Amino acid sequence: MNKIGRITLAGVLLVMFSLEVNAQEERKQPRFSHKGFKFLAGLGALELPSGDEFDEGQAAQLSLGYGFSNHSTLWLTLKGAELPSKTNSQFDTNFNAVELSYQYKFMPQSRLQPYGKIGIGAYELDATKIDVARRGGGINVALGADFFLSRHFGIGVEAFFKDIKYTRLVEGGAGGEIERDITPSLNRDSRGLMLTLTIQ
Repeated sequence: MNKIGRITLAGVLLVMFSLEVNAQEERKQPRFSHKGFKFLAGLGALELPSGDEFDEGQAAQLSLGYGFSNHSTLWLTLKGAELPSKTNSQFDTNFNAVELSYQYKFMPQSRLQPYGKIGIGAYELDATKIDVARRGGGINVALGADFFLSRHFGIGVEAFFKDIKYTRLVEGGAGGEIERDITPSLNRDSRGLMLTLTIQ
């Protein structure tokens, strides 16, 4: 075999070897990209069934997550809702939340991926026109499912419940904020439904 033939054969073998290595690496990759940083945006509704002063309100959330494995993700979430008063528009209220939650996915290699969440949060009910806010903390749980359209994009639905204890009352004014304890503390649960878009 002449020199050109040997070089050509070596080149063909090198290309075939490279293609096989790439194919093996692709086969080793999980079907969906669960590890690393991810982003979630959601729109939905929130209500406070344990109190009779507010109607159901529109809600939104933004979340930044980090996937430690195909099953486990830690999420930091900002959530807000506008809750109209049932009796007086002067008492329309904003619901604000910062939450840290652990998520476990049950079928991470399926396109449809059900999950559960549990976490803790800091919460605020802020009356929009009278400078009065109630603040506290609590726990949150959620059940949901994502449907992944591709390796990196999914849409989903999540039902959530929050058990919240408001312990501080903050009143604003020209002289600054005045903060005092709520005695006894005010227990208010909230629940809702969120449609989500996940990028991971």
